[in-house]
Amino acid sequence: MLLPFLFIFACSDTHDHNKQLTGKELYKIHCANCHKESGTGKFLKGVPPSKYTQLTPQELIEKITQGEANKSKMQIFKAMPKEEADKIALFVIHELKKQ
Repeated sequence: MLLPFLFIFACSDTHDHNKQLTGKELYKIHCANCHKESGTGKFLKGVPPSKYTQLTPQELIEKITQGEANKSKMQIFKAMPKEEADKIALFVIHELKKQ
């Protein structure tokens, strides 16, 4: 009974976070549930690895906040402030790839 609640919480589009959170922390909150903390994704569930993305930071920010015109099943975080999306994109592109 607790599992549906956790899934909804993990995928919420709520962004009342402390402004001091890092990209890694924001990634854990918004992305790790589907893409895993390691960024390797969930192949059997059709979730691609974020770790190997070829997207530019701007493309990744747009995908996070605007989606891809019905091409993706990924949740869109329309209410996410640009600052948060920037931190997540920079973490994925510059730090997650190195792990």
